[in-house]
Amino acid sequence: WAYRNSKYWEGAIISDGETVDKTYFVKDYLRYDVISGTNVKVKADRAFTTSKLTIPGTIPHTFSDGDTRTFTVTTIAAAGFRNTSDAKYTSLKLPNTITTIEDQAFTLNDVAGTIIIPASVTSIGYRAFYYGSSLTSIAIPDSVTSIGGYAFNDCTSLSSVTIGNSVTSIGRYAFNDCTSLT
Repeated sequence: WAYRNSKYWEGAIISDGETVDKTYFVKDYLRYDVISGTNVKVKADRAFTTSKLTIPGTIPHTFSDGDTRTFTVTTIAAAGFRNTSDAKYTSLKLPNTITTIEDQAFTLNDVAGTIIIPASVTSIGYRAFYYGSSLTSIAIPDSVTSIGGYAFNDCTSLSSVTIGNSVTSIGRYAFNDCTSLT
């Protein structure tokens, strides 16, 4: 992390968003880690202050050797956007290509209003939206089978939750201290 805000990060040399290998790439302050083939997980490259976060479903990239691919964003990385915004997210848009929201993905980020979880998501990780104090409603689609512990803990403005029929596991304290739920 010593070089986090420079062209050197985690030992890989970055030049104009390109890396010396093909395990990840960076575009528009978002880092895409290749999971397999053309599937990637996304996280913030560095702390950024945006009030509107839109994660693309697909992202084209040309590596320095000329290899061009279009990648599909399937995962929000663990702690990928943890405490990254100095301002409240007034808009958070997740693509319908996401299948997994990993642990602590948006922990300590204040997401205002409603989050629409895409129908492609099957799991929401531990503390995924922990302490989203301005989040008011969440609709969890039928595709989701598990909600991790503390997933929405301390979302004190959360007053409406819809949980799909396929959820078979809700972790401990998933909705703890959501004081606006009745």
